[in-house]
Amino acid sequence: MMKIMFVVVSMAIHVHCTIDIHLFGLFPMEGQYAGGLAQLPAAMMAVDDINKRQDILPGYRLHMKWNNSKCNKGVGVKALADSLYTQGTSLMVIGGACSAVSEATARVSHLWNLVQISYGSVSPSLSNKKVFPKFFRVISPEANTNKVRVKLFKHFGWNRIAIISENMDLFSSATEDLIQKLNAENITVLSHQFFSDPTIDVRALKNQDARIIVGNFYPRLGREVICQAFRVGLYGRKVVWLLPGWFYPHWYTEYNDTANCTTQDILKVTENAFSLDNVYYNPSDDVSISNMTSSQFRSRYTDLLDRTTNSTFTSGYERAPAAYDVIWAAAIALNQTNNYLIQTNDSLKIENFTYTDKRLGQLIFDNVRKLNFTGIPGNVQFDDHGDPRSLISIRVLRDSTHIRVGVGDTTDRDIQWLMPSTDFTVFRDGRVPVDSVRVEERVITLLVDITYIYGCVIVDGRVPVDSVRVEERVITLLVDITYIYGRDGRVPVDSVRVEERVITLPVPVYIAMCCLAGAAMFLAIAFLVFNVVCRNERIIKMSSPNLNNVILSGCVITYTGVFLTDLNSGNRQCQVFQARIFVLTIGFSMTFGALFAKTWRVYVIFTTNFKVTTNKVYKDWSLFLMVGILVLVNSGILLAWILMDSISITHHTLTPETVTDADVLIQPVVHLCSSPNSKFYLGPILGVLGTLLLYGVFLAWETRKVHVEVLNDSRYIGMCIYNTVVLGVMGVFAFLALRKEVLIHYSVESTVTILATAVTQTLIFVPKISAYRNENRLQKGTAPSVVKTMQDLSQDSFEGTPTPHGSYGDSSEFIHTIQGTYPDSTEATQAMQCREQHI
Repeated sequence: MMKIMFVVVSMAIHVHCTIDIHLFGLFPMEGQYAGGLAQLPAAMMAVDDINKRQDILPGYRLHMKWNNSKCNKGVGVKALADSLYTQGTSLMVIGGACSAVSEATARVSHLWNLVQISYGSVSPSLSNKKVFPKFFRVISPEANTNKVRVKLFKHFGWNRIAIISENMDLFSSATEDLIQKLNAENITVLSHQFFSDPTIDVRALKNQDARIIVGNFYPRLGREVICQAFRVGLYGRKVVWLLPGWFYPHWYTEYNDTANCTTQDILKVTENAFSLDNVYYNPSDDVSISNMTSSQFRSRYTDLLDRTTNSTFTSGYERAPAAYDVIWAAAIALNQTNNYLIQTNDSLKIENFTYTDKRLGQLIFDNVRKLNFTGIPGNVQFDDHGDPRSLISIRVLRDSTHIRVGVGDTTDRDIQWLMPSTDFTVFRDGRVPVDSVRVEERVITLLVDITYIYGCVIVDGRVPVDSVRVEERVITLLVDITYIYGRDGRVPVDSVRVEERVITLPVPVYIAMCCLAGAAMFLAIAFLVFNVVCRNERIIKMSSPNLNNVILSGCVITYTGVFLTDLNSGNRQCQVFQARIFVLTIGFSMTFGALFAKTWRVYVIFTTNFKVTTNKVYKDWSLFLMVGILVLVNSGILLAWILMDSISITHHTLTPETVTDADVLIQPVVHLCSSPNSKFYLGPILGVLGTLLLYGVFLAWETRKVHVEVLNDSRYIGMCIYNTVVLGVMGVFAFLALRKEVLIHYSVESTVTILATAVTQTLIFVPKISAYRNENRLQKGTAPSVVKTMQDLSQDSFEGTPTPHGSYGDSSEFIHTIQGTYPDSTEATQAMQCREQHI
């Protein structure tokens, strides 16, 4: 009985001697973020646990006054002012959860010498000690989270990031910080949208083909954003969302929205979404300063909430450990301040603190800055900005469950990828891949991993490996990707990967054109052999066999241009291109220059009052000179172009062909050779050859009625020139307008070259061969007399073509002219031979 009375009296004396000290807390119980519903119970649990400890603030009893900030900075500032002047003295300010409230209150709380510690504000702006000199927080700012986000992007090779952010200071500062970090790593920010109504902005992201999207918003508007993403189809395997990690579980089920999306609609968009947030529960499960491990705290805290509501649906549930530790941080700092005052025999006591007491306020600030203890998440320690040195958890939403898959920090170390150890629902076969250090376990892991990823059936149960360690590492990487992204094991890409594909000439087309050119070239050589062998025959001799050789040689050279093309678009493409132009130009000049010369001679003979004289004969050498000058002029221009103008390969993109299932956009690219001054060189060549063709048309028209058998190719020359003009226009058009269409360009250009040249040589030489055969048949019968020759000439002579000096009314005038000059048959024969020699 006496012992009981002694205990009661001791307790009464202890209670009587205990001094009450107060903290002031700001907790959002409603509004955009009602995290106080879960965080306030955790903070009050910490107050109770501290008051039960004899080594923390002995002789004091800690209390916490709190007010509902409604996640509104105006309400928060008013609540702080009311506390300062109407509710007694508080030693510290706890909160707020929302960055907007903390920014507003921390700007002024230091004016009352108050230290403020937040358990939930993540705005990067709060790290500015010039603006918020006495502000601390036990949760990492978004700047630290952004560092891990950048690591995540680099890990998966994502280089195009889109950002959509709610139009508030908290999210604006976090977005600006992320953009700076992305730019520093040369990662392109595809778009950053600040919205009040997300409808237009989400559709803009869809139109920009955004694949990796960072969302910065509160849950209420976040649900509208995700709902609009569902409406426009901005989800699926190709799209990855990164959402705020502080959203409480099942945040998407609470708010009603105008888009009228169901929970399943939201889950379709957020499936495989990343969320990054602080590590709130120590992975090693160490004992904290509260003598609880993180798992013990979770169990105890969940039981506390379950007595009033469903903990998994309570806003702010995930950040409850931060709210618990912030009270411990304040209590430990006050305890160290009190111990310092006692050790220095200072008369000042913490309970004597006033809002004008700078010395005691500074002592409390210094002890908060020196804090270093083990909390529920792990070590609690502040840097020079008042921010904690904590880990960032990387989680993936899978089947409406958030699963931690990795951990990162603010150092240069890579992300540590983690596999879940207890959640079996994410694997279809119920088996969890493990990371083992024992050789035997690695072999088993290899078997399980291969079976899971590829769906293999191991028949004999043996896994053949030559190096278990190497194979295990490779498979583990595949498992990580498969686990994070689910069904097909493919990492989503940040955009459609553009794959350039150089368009080259199809080999079958090249072979077909070469075969045609080769056949036509063989025919030209056959004509050339015939022309050389039969050059002394009258029918061949009268048509200038030497010029015929030039024509056929030009045809052969022209055909070689078909063979000159670079099939691989390699480094020699421009040299081949120049050689092709050179060959075609020289071949054309020789062929049609010789035709022009022959036509010109016919024109001169039959459009003047010709009188055969021995001192005026148009020899072949004069015509050769004409052709040679043309060839030299064109060759000189081409050589000047090759030697003086630089030519290079240019890349021209065509219309994309298709987007494959592997997110690869096939971009056709054509390599073309071009030079800055090519028009000044190729233009004159085209002008010379065009003028030649036009003058040839004129000559062909003027000699259209010449029907002399011994001049049997005169009208065919005209037909060749007409044909060449038409086909030449097509060839020039193909050269200038269709260069980017490799197949069409080569096909049209080669076809025009082969057709124009083949028609020319055929029209010129097939009639000669036919006439030669007919003449041979006649010679086997009766040798033609001079009179017969004159009769033939009479039948086929020029018919009434006007000349500058008059006209031949009929062929008899021409015969009379010849016979009048040479009256006997011998002289007439010599006159005809002279005529032949002239022609």
